[in-house]
Amino acid sequence: MATTPENQSRVLGWIGAAIVGGLILAFAALAFTNSRNAGETLEEAAALHTADMTLVAQDVAMKSIGQLVLLAQDRELGTASDDSVAAAATEVERAIAALMSRFDSLDEETSNALTPAFWAWEEAASDVINLAIAGEPTAASQELVTTLVPAAEELAGVVTVERNERAKAVDDAQNLVGRAAQIAGFLTAFLLPLGAIVAYRMSTRNQIEVAEAHLDARLEAEKSVGRAKDQFIANISHELRTPLTSIYGFSEVLLDQGFVDPAAAGDLVGLINTESAELARMVEDLLVAAHDSDAPLAMESVPVDVEQELDTVMAPFRRRGTEIGGTYGPGTVLGDQLRIRQILRNLVSNAIQHGGDTIRVYGDVAGNNYVVSVEDDGPGVPENVESRLFSRFVHQGDAPLTAGSVGLGLAVAHLLANSMEGNLEYDRVPGRTGFVLSLPMVQGSPPADVDDELLAAAPE
Repeated sequence: MATTPENQSRVLGWIGAAIVGGLILAFAALAFTNSRNAGETLEEAAALHTADMTLVAQDVAMKSIGQLVLLAQDRELGTASDDSVAAAATEVERAIAALMSRFDSLDEETSNALTPAFWAWEEAASDVINLAIAGEPTAASQELVTTLVPAAEELAGVVTVERNERAKAVDDAQNLVGRAAQIAGFLTAFLLPLGAIVAYRMSTRNQIEVAEAHLDARLEAEKSVGRAKDQFIANISHELRTPLTSIYGFSEVLLDQGFVDPAAAGDLVGLINTESAELARMVEDLLVAAHDSDAPLAMESVPVDVEQELDTVMAPFRRRGTEIGGTYGPGTVLGDQLRIRQILRNLVSNAIQHGGDTIRVYGDVAGNNYVVSVEDDGPGVPENVESRLFSRFVHQGDAPLTAGSVGLGLAVAHLLANSMEGNLEYDRVPGRTGFVLSLPMVQGSPPADVDDELLAAAPE
């Protein structure tokens, strides 16, 4: 058959249609591939995040178990109470529950890989916890070192292997997306007009600039987090070393001199008890601060006599010779007794360490709340710090502004008060600095017929 212009036009039309169709199919395939790769990348990134959080949850659980064993040993020596051990056991339960939650959120493949090591760790942890609670701290400590720590290292090693595999999968998916983008760029440059090429290059340049800006911001944020972490570790190491050094020094004196002078020995034992209580308070604040902000704090809701708790909190400070004035009346609130005591202790300690010479504590019923005001005649905090006073790790330069000197006392008190449906506020007037704590009264308690400004500054 002779080739005619009509046939040639038809052939060229089919060729053109084939080219256009092939181009459309190629771009559709690239779009589908990129979409699928993006979905896989997100899944792998989520699995990577879960593995990282599992390692963090395991670390918190191990530290909580170690704290429980230390308190069990202190209880045997008579320097810690049953309540302290019970509170530490509760924190251990919460930490293990958080680890279990992280483990349950792992995908099936990762979960199957971790199950043997995880159950071995959980069995060892259960043995240590039971021994510590049962009053066998020596056996608990030995079990911790010989069984639980190796099991934790094995579990962490398995989690790390799974985490690295996820990280590699994310990198591979990103590389695949990058190659697909290169192919799309080649097709665009080869088949589309010059204007489309220029537009594509401009779009690519903009994307690169945005990515570089995001990367720079991310790197700067990570550097800031690193600097904050290093500063916090330095501060807490210094502050924890202070009571530990005192405890060690006083105990060395007792070991060297014995109880030749009962009065001096009694004073040293009292100082050791005081420093141990301060160390325990710092650890309690750290455990609360390390709590997952996405989950509510576990709280008991029982009637608590605030007057009795104030007496209990201020007794150790008064034994040290600290003069604390003020008056407070009876009142029963609904909340967690140990947490209320922790709030009051932090507020009084903060006033002693960072307030003026004159300290007063007032408390009474105001409406449906019981209000406690801890006041001093100090200068207060600078105005530029007030708005973030209850944030964690608040410092002014190198000087911490909260009790315990690790930047947690007021933040922890504020968090615990809110968790019990109460409130903690900073109140500053000329000549007086105060922190006002409000907690809800037990339902059915008669509200007092007093003004809400009950805890205004008392006259000199």
